[in-house]
Amino acid sequence: MTNRIDLSAEYAKVSEGNLENEEMLIVVKSQNQIARRERMIDSKRKKRYGRFKPSPTNIGLLVNAMLKDGRVCVNWTREFREPRHIKKKANGNYLLTEVNRLNEINISGEVLKSYEHPFFGYLHSVDVKADGKHALLVSSGYDAIIEINLDTGNETWSWFAWDHGFNPSEDGTWYSISKNTHSDWLSQGKSSILIDPREYGEQGVTTANRVAHPNSAIYEYSCGETSILASLGHKGILARISMKDGSHEIMFDGLSNMAHGIFKNPGKRTCVTQTTRGEWLILNQNYEVESIYNFSTLAGKVAGSEDSEWIQQVVPLNENNAIAIDANRGIITLDILKKEYSIYDPDPNWCIQDALIV
Repeated sequence: MTNRIDLSAEYAKVSEGNLENEEMLIVVKSQNQIARRERMIDSKRKKRYGRFKPSPTNIGLLVNAMLKDGRVCVNWTREFREPRHIKKKANGNYLLTEVNRLNEINISGEVLKSYEHPFFGYLHSVDVKADGKHALLVSSGYDAIIEINLDTGNETWSWFAWDHGFNPSEDGTWYSISKNTHSDWLSQGKSSILIDPREYGEQGVTTANRVAHPNSAIYEYSCGETSILASLGHKGILARISMKDGSHEIMFDGLSNMAHGIFKNPGKRTCVTQTTRGEWLILNQNYEVESIYNFSTLAGKVAGSEDSEWIQQVVPLNENNAIAIDANRGIITLDILKKEYSIYDPDPNWCIQDALIV
């Protein structure tokens, strides 16, 4: 039976949260959140999220900050080009994605090493393999998931949605990175585009024209072989992808458009953020819904957000604590044991994507 938790009714709002005065790293994709919110509301009306035309790459920030007295108190910032996700390595450094490259940085935000790939575009999430030697990156701009070796920077595995059943796009266009496949589709009378990253660049295919739009992916070890668990934003599904042959199995069908934030919590449950519904899902080991945390009735939304919800992701810290990144309310900390939450106000123009405790 699904446990439905209405945070506004069942949790108490406290002025001093459980993460008060904790040092954090906050990833800010861009510094135009007010304008972005207007576009998101317009996208909701059209029922299709994302841009149809390319826009300039934004300058974002890595922020070292503390949560205190209802505010995000900044210690320092460093500029990056549309950073989205951060992951801590075993050596104490961090992996931070930019729009078209992966950086290894130290605790001060200094870049120690960078990784590039022709099909790195509009990079989203990053995960580190159990061996510590490989990183898994979601390249949303090319409907792809790519693994690289962190020692050499070489690709060790890749998966393009276009080659695995996710074609054509909504307008009937068939995408491919293979000249032979492209030629075959043309000979069948299909409208086909050969995707050359030299032409599409660091953002890849525009957001609304992507076929699957993977938003996040993690390594999955529970089925006897290493596989990938991915959220496909335009399809509203959670898929398990075989690293052996690229085939996929739908583990959960019914995600909201543009779901984000896949995590395995300490109890081996799968956590997924229903971004446009304002919900946080906890799935059991059979990928059945165990709990739904509803943020949509919480007070404190900024003016102009109307009835739209956009929770970028909820980051579980342990069994009892989590951080929710809410574009319309701020950074929300949850204490599941005490049934309490706190809201902290960031810079109103920050488009926050990720956060972790240092």
